[in-house]
Amino acid sequence: MVLAFIVTASPQASPRRILPGPGTGLVADSTRLDRRRMLAAIAAVVLTVGVAGGAVLYATLPGVDDAEQRVAAELRDHGGAVSRGPLPQRVATAVVAVEDERYWHHGAIDPVAIARVLRDSIAHPGRDAGGSTIAQQLAKVLYLGGAHGALATLRAIGLAFKLEHRYSKSQILAMYLDGVYFGHGHWGIDAASRGYFATAPQRLSWGEATLLAGLPQAPSADDPVLHYARARARQRQVLRQLVANHGLTAAQAADAYRHTARPR
Repeated sequence: MVLAFIVTASPQASPRRILPGPGTGLVADSTRLDRRRMLAAIAAVVLTVGVAGGAVLYATLPGVDDAEQRVAAELRDHGGAVSRGPLPQRVATAVVAVEDERYWHHGAIDPVAIARVLRDSIAHPGRDAGGSTIAQQLAKVLYLGGAHGALATLRAIGLAFKLEHRYSKSQILAMYLDGVYFGHGHWGIDAASRGYFATAPQRLSWGEATLLAGLPQAPSADDPVLHYARARARQRQVLRQLVANHGLTAAQAADAYRHTARPR
């Protein structure tokens, strides 16, 4: 009987489940807390290094007080001229719709566009998903010679912050319209408007404005004189964006497309 009890109670005969002792839960909680603290410390280090690196990069960037002079000099080099008068509203609205739809509501960067770029980059590796704001694009034109790549993008962002701090939104948009190439030898919106349609930028119809607004993305490939069909296809994209952003109704967009004068 005693032997039977011993065999039954023996650990070899019937292994016992060890229940956590009074301090076991506290140890586990402490381990999880230590891990969270370690991750937080790593994140803080990465953030500090990133901020410090960004500050160093920002300090090496040129000032932007000469941005308007740079635009004028570039236009002189290409036989163009700075547009006079108020911002041409139709072409400005169309450019914002297709290039940077939240332009009036964000600063040097657009968090929504960045999130979209990250999503699209994961879904479609190697595809250029855009995401540059108009201020960043202007910075590339004026200060970076249109350079591409990760470092150029970081520099453009830094310069965009400087531009946004120094100039109003309307001034930045006006410089962008004056500083970009519209194809067929036309630099700046004034030369493009007069060269393609023989009119001042402020007098462009919606059809003319939307056709011009689509050109800076690929001015040679979408040259409306040499590649009219491509330019018209791009114009459709601009009109769709205007409708989506409530700049035009669908009926107005269709009418603008139908009554667009052919560029000369």
